[in-house]
Amino acid sequence: MICGEGVLRDLSSYSNARLCREIGKLVHRGHKDDSYIRYWLNAAICKLEEFNAQELSRGIWSLARLGYREDEFIREWVRISIPKLSEFNAQNLSNSIWSLVRLGYRDDCFIREWVAVSTGKLKEFNCQNLSNSIWSLVLFGYKDDAFIKGWVRVSTRKLSECNVQDLSSNMWSLVRLGYRDADFLREWVTVSAGKLKEFNCQNLSNSIWSLAHFGWRDDAFIREWVSVSIGRLGEFNAQGLSNSIWSLARFSYRDDDFIKGWVRVSTRKLLEFNAQNLSNSIWGLVHLGYRDDQFIREWVKVSARKLLKFNAQDLSNSMWSLERFGYRYDDFIEECVRLTIGKLGQCNSKDLSSSILSVVRFGHRNDLFIREWVRVAGVRLRDFNEQSLSNSLWSLGYFGYRDDNFIREWVKVSIGKLLKFNCQNLSNSIWSLAQFGYRDDGFIMEWTRAVDRRLELFNLRDLEQSITGLSCLLFRRDVKLNESELVWMLYPSQTLVRGIEALLRSDVLNTKLMGLYLVSKVSEKWQVQECVSAIIEMLHISLRDQNKGIRIGACLGMLGVISGYGVRDEMVRALLGELRLLLHDSEWVVRNVSCIVLEKLTRMYGIDAYNVSVLLEEVCSLLEAGKVGGASYGVLREMGLRVNVISEKKKILKTMCTAEMRRDKGYEVLDVERRLEDALLNRILEKILCWLGGGKLMLEGAVEALLYDTWEGDDGKKISVCERLYELSFDTGGDVLVEWMELLLSMVREGDWEVIQISYRSIERLGREG
Repeated sequence: MICGEGVLRDLSSYSNARLCREIGKLVHRGHKDDSYIRYWLNAAICKLEEFNAQELSRGIWSLARLGYREDEFIREWVRISIPKLSEFNAQNLSNSIWSLVRLGYRDDCFIREWVAVSTGKLKEFNCQNLSNSIWSLVLFGYKDDAFIKGWVRVSTRKLSECNVQDLSSNMWSLVRLGYRDADFLREWVTVSAGKLKEFNCQNLSNSIWSLAHFGWRDDAFIREWVSVSIGRLGEFNAQGLSNSIWSLARFSYRDDDFIKGWVRVSTRKLLEFNAQNLSNSIWGLVHLGYRDDQFIREWVKVSARKLLKFNAQDLSNSMWSLERFGYRYDDFIEECVRLTIGKLGQCNSKDLSSSILSVVRFGHRNDLFIREWVRVAGVRLRDFNEQSLSNSLWSLGYFGYRDDNFIREWVKVSIGKLLKFNCQNLSNSIWSLAQFGYRDDGFIMEWTRAVDRRLELFNLRDLEQSITGLSCLLFRRDVKLNESELVWMLYPSQTLVRGIEALLRSDVLNTKLMGLYLVSKVSEKWQVQECVSAIIEMLHISLRDQNKGIRIGACLGMLGVISGYGVRDEMVRALLGELRLLLHDSEWVVRNVSCIVLEKLTRMYGIDAYNVSVLLEEVCSLLEAGKVGGASYGVLREMGLRVNVISEKKKILKTMCTAEMRRDKGYEVLDVERRLEDALLNRILEKILCWLGGGKLMLEGAVEALLYDTWEGDDGKKISVCERLYELSFDTGGDVLVEWMELLLSMVREGDWEVIQISYRSIERLGREG
């Protein structure tokens, strides 16, 4: 084009139509001359008031095509065009909004008027007008439901006339607007499936991505899409590759030939992937269950350089994916965790749950991360779904990190969602609370109702874990249990009883220890007797099993049955014989558990004088020889209550005191015995103090040695001693208790706050009573 002085001078005399034709020539020739455009703008801005709708549309469209933005001209153009929009035809309307988007100029007054006018003229829009219009509104971030509904209605009828660019653009725009219309999607899939070979790589990527976002799965379309795309993967850019694998993963559609080709191409192009592309790609492969070690190594190498650009979701997804693949890159994971700490506030509930679960499974403990996670998650628990709730508490339980404020809020939120918990969620939740020793009766009540509805769906692991967790919560020594509440809180279930039978028949031993005790307690109130005979028979056989774990499980199972049911005399005699044999078992643990069962059997059913004498001799001999531990004290206590000969009482006390002073902690390996350890110590203290009476001079030295010996133990022992002395301060004679004043005063000088408080209470009571 000649841009000489004469031509530039002549522009001012051109008509409006000719001015528009002049700028249009530059567009058609693809020639951008900034000097000439400036002259054109100077001439055109003076005449804009005279431009008609066609000329206004043509002028702004030409500037957009040339990529030339002059804000003064555009402002004037917008001011003049707004009142004339009703005169614009469909093409003018489409071109005008498209042009403003391309020029990056937004004016809300113009857009509102444009939408109002265009909504009434949508039927006149052709496919390209429709596509450009909705695309422009998306870029402006402007959503008008009335316009979109009209647009969808008109577009659905015209989809068969659209070219592939319009088809791809339309679907992408609706996704960005978050507007899903089943009729449109159905028609779009039908039309697009026949034109997929004409789609370019970006169209292919956008189309499958859009359908995945809408959750619209059509296997025939996906098969055709895979068939067309697999031969063109080398042309896909990083965004296209990432979107493709992510979309197939969302559909759970696996095609190994496509994935192999995708991995081959993507491995070469990973350096071009941005943070989101990297995160989506590894996430997609995990969900498709396809592992390629070379890709993962290269992915880690590239991602390590770009981790600072990962957002909270990218970090969460990446850690989750690597964990699922079983990869352990300690330095990479450590850096991910460090960066995540500062971005936890940006995480949604799913990302929060996923991040801590991944850290748990990596075995990577970072207390700073956990504290910040608890702080952030604690105020967002109401947004957590049932899976996220279950995972979050399970993860904290695994780390052994207890925060009572968090747990209270977790319980409050979870109670309202328990009916949505699946079997594993229910099992993990009660197990986690048991790990923390945190009991909430309202939660337990709702939990048992939810479990009863789903019990037949529980697998063996979930059933065992549930029973163990609930048992530990309800029957811990330090829990004050109102037995009457169990009648309505834990109503009986035949399915639950059958579940316990299944546990007894299984080879899994680690969670049998408390299960039957729970069932017997629940069933005791309801007299569910029909299943018990079969259970007792299995236990009776198991007591002689070769496997130590089964013998232990049978003993504690029998403990539960004895507690909950009326056992016949002949069964008591048979059990007594079996348990006496177990007193001489080769395993320390089995001998101690049999003592616990013997104590319960003796207390509830009593035994004749002969068996009392034999048992007393056997247990004392075993205790003196160090073959049984503190678990035998209960049996001896029961024996002591049933003998009247002072020499036998003295033998019991001396044996117990001697054994207590030389007790070897190394032998106490049974979980249930550890849980009962304080209770057993309390029992012997109670027994000794209560039995002193007139014979206190005979045993005073031994008792004092015992108390001071136990006082040299850990804080748990000290607290236990204090608690017992406090409880006994009103049950025994003042003369005896005054002698322990000096001991209590020494306890006050200890550094443990709880010990001091209990000691003060004991001294206060002693002062009142003595």
